[in-house]
Amino acid sequence: MLKSFSFTDEPTVYVALVGSRPELKHLSSVERIIERLVIVDFTSVVVTGNCQAGGVSAALAALLPEAKVNPVHAWDLESSADFEVANDLLSGSDLWLRMPLEANSALHPGAQSRVLDIPSLTFPAFHPDLVYAAHANGEIFRGINDYHSAIALWAWRHGVDPSEVPKLFVPEVMWRLNYDKYWEPSVANMRAEFENSDLAFGPFWQRLKRGGVFMHSVNHPRPAAIALLAKSIVTTIGAPESSWSDPIEDYLDDTLNHIVWPVYPPIGGVLGVPASYRWRNGSEVYSGIERWAEATWSRYGDAEPSDIVCSRIDDGVYDLVLSPYLDRTAARAAR
Repeated sequence: MLKSFSFTDEPTVYVALVGSRPELKHLSSVERIIERLVIVDFTSVVVTGNCQAGGVSAALAALLPEAKVNPVHAWDLESSADFEVANDLLSGSDLWLRMPLEANSALHPGAQSRVLDIPSLTFPAFHPDLVYAAHANGEIFRGINDYHSAIALWAWRHGVDPSEVPKLFVPEVMWRLNYDKYWEPSVANMRAEFENSDLAFGPFWQRLKRGGVFMHSVNHPRPAAIALLAKSIVTTIGAPESSWSDPIEDYLDDTLNHIVWPVYPPIGGVLGVPASYRWRNGSEVYSGIERWAEATWSRYGDAEPSDIVCSRIDDGVYDLVLSPYLDRTAARAAR
């Protein structure tokens, strides 16, 4: 498509758009002009991904108001009819943004589509105690939600009463479990996710790390992180650098705050960020470790502890670190 842009102090600029890459001809001041043009020529965008796809789509819609942005989540791709609908969307799109999904192999871009691989945001450093668990048959084991505390799950499997669980959430335990050493590996893993995508990590990370806690959990980003991911996308496809300064995060709905895992105070102290022992699940807020543990034990119900598998706590380290605290509790109770 050929478009022209006129300025009172510059010659008329003709920009030939091929996908999102402009070819500028016979200009003596390209750099100054390019910063003043939003060279993004997409009208139909499809975002495929996990639970983050909806938020990324909303952020892109704010940055690209002329474009129709359609999210397709992993749970939207369960039947052959679902894939047919998704491929119909893609056939009429001019930009497909795809997070890593197994389902991507059964999806096909339209003839005019540009395909951009984008990362899914994960970052465990704020929540190093968060784990998943399963029954021995592979079925997901759920408590209040799909997330579990490794410390608390270990305690439940060892018959610890909820009233005793707070005694395990102490700095000494967390340091021995290396919870204070998750930052650098988390940064490295996020960098690797970007390196496997078409986006640059540096500009995104330099802005993200200045914003304090940017995750609700290990894989649920807050709006500021989602907004920065969207800004990384639009600058990659041709928008000016000034897009980084557009405060769209102030206008986005937080679609992932139905579950909020706290940054534990010992971890918050190390990272220099606000912290608490307050969990959120939907409309329920659990303030304090004991209250949350009581609710968690209630949801675990009659599950057989020996049937529950969690690779993190099955390697023996948690036994070595936490068992002495059980011994101390038992000794106090016997006095």
